[in-house]
Amino acid sequence: KKITVYQKIKIVALLQVGFTYEKIRNQLGVSNGCIFNVAKKEKSKLPLTNRPGQGRKKSTNANEDRYLLNLVKRDRSKTSRQLA
Repeated sequence: KKITVYQKIKIVALLQVGFTYEKIRNQLGVSNGCIFNVAKKEKSKLPLTNRPGQGRKKSTNANEDRYLLNLVKRDRSKTSRQLA
């Protein structure tokens, strides 16, 4: 489960104030590994945001999506294999 940038900023702030990993874990409900990784990113001066391109790439573009949607609306009984 990914945490939000807001949660990462909270982790950094709590670490700077002097909270222990255990107190942060109990307060925010994240793992020690997550806290460690955020602290490592902050120490290396890397951005806290998630890198773009994470996850599976889309196999169709917006035009193909609209075309498939129109096909489905015309004949709702067709299966996805018949539409392909």
